[in-house]
Amino acid sequence: MSLILNNFRTRIIKGFRSQIMPISIPSELIGSIPRPENLLQATISYESDLISRGVLHEIQLKAIEATLRELEDITHSEILTDGEQTKPSFLTYPIYELIYEYYRFDNDCFKITFSDGHVRALPRLIKGLFCYATYAYKYLNVAKHFTKKPVKQAVITASALSMVYSPTLSDNTIENYPREQFLRDLCNECEKDIRLCLGKSYCIWRHPLNQMGF
Repeated sequence: MSLILNNFRTRIIKGFRSQIMPISIPSELIGSIPRPENLLQATISYESDLISRGVLHEIQLKAIEATLRELEDITHSEILTDGEQTKPSFLTYPIYELIYEYYRFDNDCFKITFSDGHVRALPRLIKGLFCYATYAYKYLNVAKHFTKKPVKQAVITASALSMVYSPTLSDNTIENYPREQFLRDLCNECEKDIRLCLGKSYCIWRHPLNQMGF
């Protein structure tokens, strides 16, 4: 009897497997892709005044082109990303050029400790008015030179950048620049960042936590 049951089970399983159809699940990258070694070294060399900004820019362009080409040719993605190869930081790209004038790194900065032990700290705003120096559409414009497919660009959210107005300040305020005014300025800049990307008519992707993508 057991032999008959085993044979019956085997036939059932084989019949079931023969009817299984392969499933294709469309997917796309969220944003960042590890940078190539030559770009990492070039960035270090530039920050050490060993190469010019122009030399670094050429290496960055090649990294963007290679990223888009590989995504298109190898993964056959319908929606591409530049891998954030040139952003100084996914979190602080809008304010990076203003850090030494409007921000400070100290014990009052907002910090996040990750499970592997490394710590990310946001610079602390020390004076107003809050504004962006760089908008994300700048990165889209560069990427679109290398592909005809839709390009996705991540933009940072207001909730993430709101922590540059440090919640740990003793009086919880910046002189002559109250938090309420900061939040209005922040939301206006974030809206502008989004609208400038939407104005390029690229595809939209949304992330609920700290980034949105266009």
